[in-house]
Amino acid sequence: MCGNGLMVASEFANFSHKHIGFSPDAFIQSAGEIASAAGTIAERVDEMKVIEMTPDERVFFAQAAHSLIYDEPEQAPILPHQLLEERRYDDKGKDLWTTFNVTQENAMRGGLKGITRGGDGRIRRTTTRPVKALDCNIKLNQALWFLTEKMAELKNVEGDLSTVSA
Repeated sequence: MCGNGLMVASEFANFSHKHIGFSPDAFIQSAGEIASAAGTIAERVDEMKVIEMTPDERVFFAQAAHSLIYDEPEQAPILPHQLLEERRYDDKGKDLWTTFNVTQENAMRGGLKGITRGGDGRIRRTTTRPVKALDCNIKLNQALWFLTEKMAELKNVEGDLSTVSA
């Protein structure tokens, strides 16, 4: 799907495979579960690609993601809108999938320019770092996926209501 990986936190695709005490049978079973969920995940991605987001909704999404990333968002080195900065031409879409993907990549890969305040109160330029710790990677990716699914639910309800009132 993309170079920054895909982790989902859904009832249809939530499994793990331990690398310690490797068992070929367990690995084959795990691979089978992943393969059977791949179609469902691809369907969810396709659904997200057709959900267009307004600029305000994208900002809201970025603010929510920013709060997931930083325990104290007001102390964060970057502003929420920076999570929406496009790195490639293909990132220009305004749909939910692209919004999620761009936000996830900016959060996970780092490289965003920001500022921090030192203990002495001086302002320093900084660049966000990539998330390398596995537990943080998993927790953040699952939280971002959950946020994305909830946004999809909201947008689908909104779409249903607009067709009822029309």
